[in-house]
Amino acid sequence: MLRIAPFISLAIGALVILLLLEITHPKIAIVDWVHHHSSRELDVFFKYYTKIGEIPMIAGSLLAIYLRKKVWFKYALIAVIVNSIIVQGLKFGIQAPRPFWELGDGFRYIEGVRVLRSLSFPSGHSAAAILGCGLIASLFHNKWHQVLFCFFALLVAYSRMYLGLHYSLDVLVGISIGLTNLFLFLYLKRGADQ
Repeated sequence: MLRIAPFISLAIGALVILLLLEITHPKIAIVDWVHHHSSRELDVFFKYYTKIGEIPMIAGSLLAIYLRKKVWFKYALIAVIVNSIIVQGLKFGIQAPRPFWELGDGFRYIEGVRVLRSLSFPSGHSAAAILGCGLIASLFHNKWHQVLFCFFALLVAYSRMYLGLHYSLDVLVGISIGLTNLFLFLYLKRGADQ
């Protein structure tokens, strides 16, 4: 498990920062600040980059595991399935509205970004990005590769707030779910490493 320590450390650091923001600021203030510190270039970048947190992240990470460490594949698949069940269970159980509906007229519409009416909590993109990038990072010994993959995942999480699609709590819980399922994968695969 120490093999992936840089990835985990950076992800936990991001969780601590988000938790401190959650404790010290109203939820709408955080997403409003992120959403309005923008540019046209960032709008275009994040509009497309956020899609990495969907199927491409999970499919790519499973493919990488399958091609490089077949013995880990079933454990990665279990972690991905559990991740999806938890995220979707919470989304449909809680049915929290997205920031768009609370920001109202203050919402800065970004062309090409589809704003859904509900299902904000938790951020499935953030959970998938952390888990998917963590799965890929587990294939590398180099700490800078791990830091880079964590940065890629956290950028997906940030994009969700930037686009006005999630509150910071949604992202915080999404990252936590993804990280928990990464720990599940690391726990399950430990026997295959021996």
